[in-house]
Amino acid sequence: LAYFGYNYLTSRISDLVFKMESTTIDFMDLLHEPAEQEDRINQ
Repeated sequence: LAYFGYNYLTSRISDLVFKMESTTIDFMDLLHEPAEQEDRINQ
């Protein structure tokens, strides 16, 4: 029972970390996008 609980919690934490990483990457892409457009305007 303890082994099942450990594996369940480990998989839930891994899923949470994956979602956080994915959200962070999307957010960083969003922040990076306007900077690229601004560079094109200044050139």
